[in-house]
Amino acid sequence: MLQLALAALLAGSLIAGGTDGDDKDKKAKAQAQQPIESILVADRISEDDPINDTYALGRTERIPLKLWLGYGRAVDDEAYDPSGNEVDLPYNVNAQRLFVGAQINVINFENFSVGVGGQLNVAQNELESDAGTLDSGMGLQGAKAYGMVRGRTLGVHGGYHFDLGPDGDDLAEDEAMNSDGVDAWFVGANFDYPAQMFRLFGGIDYFNRDFGDETSGSIEDDEIIVFNAGAGLRISWVEIGAAALLRANIGINRLGLPTGGGHQGSVAPYLILSPPALPVAISVKGAVMSEYADYGYSLGGGADLKTTSGFTVMASLGF
Repeated sequence: MLQLALAALLAGSLIAGGTDGDDKDKKAKAQAQQPIESILVADRISEDDPINDTYALGRTERIPLKLWLGYGRAVDDEAYDPSGNEVDLPYNVNAQRLFVGAQINVINFENFSVGVGGQLNVAQNELESDAGTLDSGMGLQGAKAYGMVRGRTLGVHGGYHFDLGPDGDDLAEDEAMNSDGVDAWFVGANFDYPAQMFRLFGGIDYFNRDFGDETSGSIEDDEIIVFNAGAGLRISWVEIGAAALLRANIGINRLGLPTGGGHQGSVAPYLILSPPALPVAISVKGAVMSEYADYGYSLGGGADLKTTSGFTVMASLGF
């Protein structure tokens, strides 16, 4: 009997030990699965740049408040004639851009957000030629206010651009314009699909400038349409990619030629640094904003600028 009791106790001890081992295995499996679940949650967070023309701005979280600041510079001296041939400009164009903006998301769900924002632009255009130099100086160029609605990957936005540049009639002989002198309204749509390591994005922006009686011809409206599409590769908190840009002016071309419009295609590489421990993102892109949209590194065009240099550095802060 004693032997049977000892055998029963030993068997019970082995069974209890086996159960404890199962619990430890289950706990280990649960702990191992936790990072995977976190990664899956991160995959469901969609890109939330303010609007499509700031595709390289930075952070991916759906944050209620976003602030950004940027500086750009470009030097160019060539253009495309209406036939697409490269021609020299009669002057060298030195352009500087400085901008600051903010966006507030008044509704901020995981798969749906509504926000309002604005951006103030400061610009300098310097035209150098053998006859002398025309310089606008660094001054206010324009301000835009917009609203946006965004789902998980798709978004739409629209707003108004207020011209803040100097009046052309008040310029001195050695001064240049830093804006086109007119207001404009705009609308756009975009998609932005981020995954664990890759990001795909694209969209279209439409700008309508109302010149009214300020043009010498019959053109009263000038429409600018900008398409972009691109992809990025994400490694930890670093993203590197490029966007293809196609812009078309319908009405008045950038060169003032009587052809009724112009177009240009370009590519804009970019790099974004978004350290997870900080609410700040830093980025640089190979493109410079003219007044409404970016010019990248030119691939071809007609009756428009040939842009072969330029960069924009940006910082964004989210709360």
